Amino acid sequence: MPRHMTRLCRGVTLAEMLVVVALIALGAAVAIPSASPVIAVTNDLATSEVIRAIRFTQREALRTSAWYTVQIDVNAQTLRVYRMTTSGTVTEDTSFTVQNPIDKMKYDVAFSAASGPARAVITAVDFDYAKKNTNLNTLSFGPDGTPGMLISFKAGDDVALQAGTVTITYGNVQRTLIVDALTGRVSG
Repeated sequence: MPRHMTRLCRGVTLAEMLVVVALIALGAAVAIPSASPVIAVTNDLATSEVIRAIRFTQREALRTSAWYTVQIDVNAQTLRVYRMTTSGTVTEDTSFTVQNPIDKMKYDVAFSAASGPARAVITAVDFDYAKKNTNLNTLSFGPDGTPGMLISFKAGDDVALQAGTVTITYGNVQRTLIVDALTGRVSG
């Protein structure tokens, strides 16, 4: 066999093969995005829980012609829905338990618990009202389904929502929900 033919049949060395494999691994690490799709899906599940709670609160207010509130507490990492009293004071109606339509338990969600929605974190809640200079963590819906805040039960003594946002974070993915000030529609 001629000498130039034996040189072609030799193959590659182990070192050459390891260099090629390392270059392919490096290229794949750069090409794959850093945000895991699992993190994005997990964040979407937690975001959906907040959206469902706000929509449920509005529907219950319309259905029962009463004031309903969703309270989102960043420090406690909880979300709860409750009905307002129909007496002269503006407080939670403790004689009535609002039930989650899915599991029929008290509508109280703990985000920080292992059983919470995907262990996501509520990083910011900001509901701004027309006559208040403070940012509140509660969003109420009146009997007509409009978002606002009830000061007293006198006619016209409710305050319109100016702007509303809720931010949820899981891993390196962050979602901000926006509540429309006129209709209460949630998007994000």
